[in-house]
Parts: sequence; structure tokens; C-alpha cells
Amino acid sequence: MDPQTAALIAVAIFALVVIFIAVRFGDRIKAVFKGPQGTELSVEASNPQSPASPGVKVEGARSRAGGLVATDHTGRGADVRDVDTLQDIQVTSDPNPKAEPPT
Repeated sequence: MDPQTAALIAVAIFALVVIFIAVRFGDRIKAVFKGPQGTELSVEASNPQSPASPGVKVEGARSRAGGLVATDHTGRGADVRDVDTLQDIQVTSDPNPKAEPPT
């Protein structure tokens, strides 16, 4: 095997390792690939994790004659604050709402 092919294979293996580490562990990565005959590739990327918002968050809710029902099916959606009602308070967060059955 000639030296150029060996260098190209080594760079390809290094690239696969960097991609694996980036997918598995990193939200930020910086890599430099130096190839044969002075070629060079520099990569810097970041993927900041967004803070996890609560599925259902209720603050300061007051129901005078009813109750509170908060349901979450990992929709990560509803955020209710300072509610004052006479009847029930129902908060639902669902990523895939199912259609109502036919009547």
C-alpha cells in the first residue's frame, strides 16, 4: 500500500472516531484533520443542549369550587401561572393528541 492511501485511510478512521465521539458525548467539538500533501480541514461545532422545560408547570393556581387536574404525556408544553377560577382547572400537554372516537 502506498503512503498516500495509508494516510487517507488513517484520516478516514480518525474522522469516524471524531464523529462517534461528537454524537455520543459532545455538545461541543473541535477537530483538525491534516492530510497528505499539506491538506488540512478544521472543524469547530457546538450543539448546546436546551434547558428542559417542565411538561406541565402550574404556579399560583386557585380553584374555588373545583379541583386541579394536570396531565403530561411528555409533550413538554403547558405552563400556567396565577389562575383563579370558580370551577376545575385542567392542564394537559400531549405531543400526539388522539382524535376523539366517532359518536
